[in-house]
Amino acid sequence: GGSVVISRCIISGNTSGFSAITVARHGAGIAITSSATVTTSDSVISGNTAAMGVGATGSSAAITAGHGGGVSIEGSTVTINRCVFENNSAGIGGEGVCVLGAPTASSNAGDGGALWASSATITLNDCIFRENSAGSPRLGIVCSQVRGGANGLPGRGGAIATISTTSTINRCRFFENQTSDGVDGLCATGGAGGIVHLSGPGANGGAIFFDNSPASVYNSLFIGNKAGKNGNQVTNCSENDPGAASGSGAAIFSQGATASHTITLVCNTLVSNQALGATQGVGLGAGWRGLVSNNIFWGNNGLSSSGPVQIGAGTTPILRNNTIQGYQAAQGGTANNSFDPLFIDFDGQNNIPGDADDILTLQPNSPLVDSGRNADVPALAQGSDLLGRPRLLNNLAMPDSGVGTAPFVDRGAYENASCIPDCNSNGICDAIEIKLHFCRAESCAGGRECDG
Repeated sequence: GGSVVISRCIISGNTSGFSAITVARHGAGIAITSSATVTTSDSVISGNTAAMGVGATGSSAAITAGHGGGVSIEGSTVTINRCVFENNSAGIGGEGVCVLGAPTASSNAGDGGALWASSATITLNDCIFRENSAGSPRLGIVCSQVRGGANGLPGRGGAIATISTTSTINRCRFFENQTSDGVDGLCATGGAGGIVHLSGPGANGGAIFFDNSPASVYNSLFIGNKAGKNGNQVTNCSENDPGAASGSGAAIFSQGATASHTITLVCNTLVSNQALGATQGVGLGAGWRGLVSNNIFWGNNGLSSSGPVQIGAGTTPILRNNTIQGYQAAQGGTANNSFDPLFIDFDGQNNIPGDADDILTLQPNSPLVDSGRNADVPALAQGSDLLGRPRLLNNLAMPDSGVGTAPFVDRGAYENASCIPDCNSNGICDAIEIKLHFCRAESCAGGRECDG
């Protein structure tokens, strides 16, 4: 219990161990438990790795690897401001053993490469999650004459995984986080000759995995995140390997069917994420409820036809005022479209989409400017966009196509930059500000308009 403040720290290169022979520790960088209230600000959490799992031994069951390579949170209230999570990893699975010729099961890998939370309340503001990874699985060991023990499962949520946790995420960036592929199949060479050891599934939630966890995500960017594919099937065995499911939700995957399980995604940009199996952008499992509004889904790739947004059976979502590449009216919702967003530079200086040099702010003439639904943007998200610039800024050079009363919010994580700064602070893109599309802050010195 109690209150803790962590500020301006570098927490790097730590590995968690075991609190007992049968329990892997979570949170190699920071572990928060016991109903604490914690605020962490202006810190870097990097290169931390949660404990590796342990396969079954015959006398004891397999031990799941540690969750939350950077931070683990259990039963606590935590606010994290302006922190960077980079290159953290949840624990890898542990391999089984052969006991008197019989194989034991491998353990599951850990969830949440950067952060894992259970039965908690978390608030994340202005954070960066870059190149974190959930734990990778182990193939079940194969013993002589006997089919292999059970495969371990890969960890879920490359950056964040939550269980029964309430999350609020505002103005955060998620770059190139990933979950692992499933294990490849194996043709055992035992007495039956060619008994197949089945391939394993890929993991869900390239950046975020929500499990029975109500969450709100605003003004955030998801770029280049990846959900793992299923393991390679065995083709040279006498038995058939039917193959396993691949990971869903290249950026976000949500599952759970409790009455309180609602997800709100408003004013986010999800670009160049990759699900090597299904669901290119956001996967919403059966029983999900909530709101998806004013978002941009563009350049996301998958190996199935489920599209950028997959909605599971029995869900009751509201899907409106989004721009979704390839969107068709049959997918449902209202005021959604597939207009080209006209990003400033979709693939950046290196001409490779899906990394941090891509410039995903909108051009002044983007059809997404002034096209959102204001009523879906709560006060928390109205304060500023991902770059800290004011929201609800009216661009007089573009026709209003939003819902509500002008000025209308732009779709995506960024408000149109054509009149930033708003030199006279009137909330309107004046004619001279529009003419000089990207006027500099210094042009406003002394209260002058952007023309000096």
